[in-house]
Amino acid sequence: GSYPVAKRLLNSPDLSSAIVTNVSRLLHTTDKATLVQFEKENDRLCYQLFDLTEDDIQEIESTLSIHSSHSSLKGISDK
Repeated sequence: GSYPVAKRLLNSPDLSSAIVTNVSRLLHTTDKATLVQFEKENDRLCYQLFDLTEDDIQEIESTLSIHSSHSSLKGISDK
């Protein structure tokens, strides 16, 4: 399948670099508290990337909260 790629990702080298750096940190972090911090930062960067409004963000986070509370997958952090 295909995924939406925000044009801003291609046109904003600083934002692109910040996302890549943050994902690298996520992949190399084992400390749970630090991992949660990096996940929240990654969320913030993605919201910025897609120019989401505060209402959009609240809807996304509410939906994710509902789904993660029903998930039996391990390793999903609570946000």
